[in-house]
Amino acid sequence: TLDGLGGRVDWRLPSKRELMDAAQASPNIPDLDGRLWSRDTASGATGNAWTVDLGRAGSSMSMSKEDDGVWARCVSDS
Repeated sequence: TLDGLGGRVDWRLPSKRELMDAAQASPNIPDLDGRLWSRDTASGATGNAWTVDLGRAGSSMSMSKEDDGVWARCVSDS
């Protein structure tokens, strides 16, 4: 759990839209190569979630939630 990390208790996975917007800003995130999980489940495929590739201007793909080859980065609203 991330509760309390950095004095924050509102950590969460970003939405697909938040990741798409971040990709347009070309963020420099160290130690990140590839896709990031979003919190959004793919419509019609509850076993899948959306991923976004920050290095490819926000290309997105629905992937199985069981895939362990995708990074997760949490965000906070505070």
